[in-house]
Amino acid sequence: MPAKTFWLMSANVRRIRAESDLRSLMIAGISQSSEGMKDYQEKLILEMGVIVKAPIGADIERDEAGFADLKAMAQAM
Repeated sequence: MPAKTFWLMSANVRRIRAESDLRSLMIAGISQSSEGMKDYQEKLILEMGVIVKAPIGADIERDEAGFADLKAMAQAM
């Protein structure tokens, strides 16, 4: 690995750790206030995003062929 690439990656590790530490610090500070905790909870929920969105009462059919493929892959492991 070239030295330039190594130092670039090293700096990114520090950035990721700093983001994690900042989040921990925010959680520690916000936990002192119930209002702040509720606001931060809502912010984190928005950050997670929507994983699956379907209309209420929608009749969604499972992909049986895809499910069988996944099941076969799991058994092969």
